[in-house]
Amino acid sequence: MGKMFNLLTINILALFIFGCNGEHKSIPAKNHHLLVFIDKSASVAGNADGFSTQFAAQMDPILNQTVQTKGDRVAAYLIHGSTTGNAVVLEKVFKVNIPTKSGKGPETFKSEMDNFQNDLLRFRKQVGQELINYLEDKSTGEANRQTDALGSLEVISTFMNTVPKGDTCLVVYMSDMVHAQAQPRNYNARPLKDLPEAKTCAEQDFAWLQTNRKVDGSRFENLQVHIIFPSGNTQMTQNDKMMYYWEALFGKVCAEVQVTRN
Repeated sequence: MGKMFNLLTINILALFIFGCNGEHKSIPAKNHHLLVFIDKSASVAGNADGFSTQFAAQMDPILNQTVQTKGDRVAAYLIHGSTTGNAVVLEKVFKVNIPTKSGKGPETFKSEMDNFQNDLLRFRKQVGQELINYLEDKSTGEANRQTDALGSLEVISTFMNTVPKGDTCLVVYMSDMVHAQAQPRNYNARPLKDLPEAKTCAEQDFAWLQTNRKVDGSRFENLQVHIIFPSGNTQMTQNDKMMYYWEALFGKVCAEVQVTRN
């Protein structure tokens, strides 16, 4: 079971990457990209108010680590019955240059750095609040009655095509991760029984994805995934099974993807 990802690792100056083809690469890190999926399906939306406190507590440190310099980007999509047809609901890029010390007195440089830090904090706070607003939005509709969680992999594949080589990308799911559509199977109607079944279903669903969704595993090489599951005593056993399922599924897409959870 994945442990909480140490987000500080994304700040290293160089990334040593083993691609999905096994090739060793050394690529200088440039910018951070954060892709957030917000589950709007009925199974999660009914507890959105309680979930928002849990989500905010985890998103604050994530934003602090992923938004640090000019060009860092945050994007968000919704998970519901038509995830692949869902346009991005939030996309923000931090656009303020970090001050340089050259040719400046200490007081001038300190003042510019203070202004930069204030701009950074304001950006993080604004983005964090917008993410919470989307989570707490009470709008419902036909799309919310189903959950196309697997569609998020196609969204990631498309998104990663916009991430330059050398940049880091963290994908955060705020979801119970339960795919609930007729194809390839409905995990609400028939929950996973145990971990062996979770692995078997992941392998079968990967085969379905290859035929029915546009998922390019080579784009997942420089990718880290963190899942924020809803908490609660009745939820924990299901979370463990779904975590095992998604670890196995991402592993089939690209063996180098790191998957962690709350």
